[in-house]
Amino acid sequence: MGVTAIGDTRYATDANSLLQICHYLTLYGSMIMKFMYPVFAAYMAYSIADRPGLVPGFIGGAFAGGLHFTLWAQPGGIPSGFLGALLLGMVAGLLADFLNRHIHLHKHLQAMKPMLIVPGLTVLAIFFFNFYFVDPVFGGINHFFQQFILDHGRSSALTLAVIITSLTAFDLGGPVNKSAGAIAIGLAADHIFPLTARVLGIVIPPIGIGLATVIDRFVVRQRVFDENQRVTGTTSLILGFLAIGEGAIPFMLKNPVITISINILGAIIGSLIAISMGSVQWFPLPAIWGWPLVQNLPAYLAGMTTGVLFVAFANVFVRFYLLRSGRITLN
Repeated sequence: MGVTAIGDTRYATDANSLLQICHYLTLYGSMIMKFMYPVFAAYMAYSIADRPGLVPGFIGGAFAGGLHFTLWAQPGGIPSGFLGALLLGMVAGLLADFLNRHIHLHKHLQAMKPMLIVPGLTVLAIFFFNFYFVDPVFGGINHFFQQFILDHGRSSALTLAVIITSLTAFDLGGPVNKSAGAIAIGLAADHIFPLTARVLGIVIPPIGIGLATVIDRFVVRQRVFDENQRVTGTTSLILGFLAIGEGAIPFMLKNPVITISINILGAIIGSLIAISMGSVQWFPLPAIWGWPLVQNLPAYLAGMTTGVLFVAFANVFVRFYLLRSGRITLN
């Protein structure tokens, strides 16, 4: 049963109570995702401007999540997503901080400044900034990707899979990864494009790098990772199955060009194999407990395994070459 079926409103009154629960859990998950951006932008603004930036940041995040389209009865609106939340949260914080430092009031009115005046002026500025810039630009980008899939069929689906996978594997949970996630989740929520490429791009790099620290001595008959890296690799391997890519960041920081390139190539190979073999994942559950929800799980596992092995063996051979040439040393 796909997402479309579970999300169908007729299941709200179905005689099967399990289907009712699934229906409302789906809506519940959508509601939670709507608040991801407001909370993110609010705390970003708060980190810059302290309390005066909290409300403007939340409002900016609400714009980024598209809540204004819902409340203003504009169902066709395309939200700006993560990039919009990032920009609106930052602008809200910087503007609130600027106003808080440069607006001077009589001492009897001073208490109104952080509670009313600064947030009020910042919220007004956020409205115009979102209306004239963020929604048209970043909403337009998201709309472009949606229309790209609708207009070009399966061939463009593979192209978009490559793009989403590359961006997801690029910085292991960083801002580029989050941007790809916002686009991918938005497309999946509208049942335009599944999350297969996205979820594989999350798990392949950390599992692959972690595996490399385990198999190096069996592949090239010597250790190519030092003791600290082997401990980090074991952590990355475990976290990878939990869909947490940050465990592999230490490897990326030490040698970003090589590590990022291998991560991207391995993730692309794995996702293209899985998608070409007919694997489909609509749910944003890349961790191991989400695998039973994948359509054509053998294809998914075949793609994931291929990508993981590519990342693992490529890391081992590249580090072995660098060690032999004296370009790196083991501490």
